[in-house]
Amino acid sequence: MSKVYIIYGAPMSGTSTYVKQRLKDNDVVFDYDDIMRTLTGLPYQKNNKSVQPIVLGIRDLIIEHIKVNPVIENVYIITTFIGKQLEQSLNGLDVKKVRMETTFMECIERLQSSDRDDKDDVRFTIVDWFNKHFNKGITKEQYGNVKNKKKFYTGRRWYNGTREAVLK
Repeated sequence: MSKVYIIYGAPMSGTSTYVKQRLKDNDVVFDYDDIMRTLTGLPYQKNNKSVQPIVLGIRDLIIEHIKVNPVIENVYIITTFIGKQLEQSLNGLDVKKVRMETTFMECIERLQSSDRDDKDDVRFTIVDWFNKHFNKGITKEQYGNVKNKKKFYTGRRWYNGTREAVLK
């Protein structure tokens, strides 16, 4: 039986690196961003909403294939968030979830040192990820521009929880 690994974490947390370090000859990787880039020619981590069903369909085909023909040793599914549809499609399979333990500040520092031109969008997704997994209540709107960023880092929400979680 194939083993399925769901590798998830915030953007810039090292999910792709984690998989690349473990990948063997009889393994398969589903990386949404790589497949989107291949199908559309868009830069890495850019999204075309009209192609999204095709990309997710490829993921579902991989999952269905290993259910009936489990000749693949390991399947790595790289994702930021684990949705209900993915959870349901994995029923009956040997699944292990691996959450990247990268801190908020590590992700932000990696983003800042990257050559990405969409840093604000990625920063929003990092904030969303940490909100979901650590329930700190920061919104894109609160963090979204320079004025709000300064207000956020000098405000009560930062000092009453988020800062502590980031430091940990």
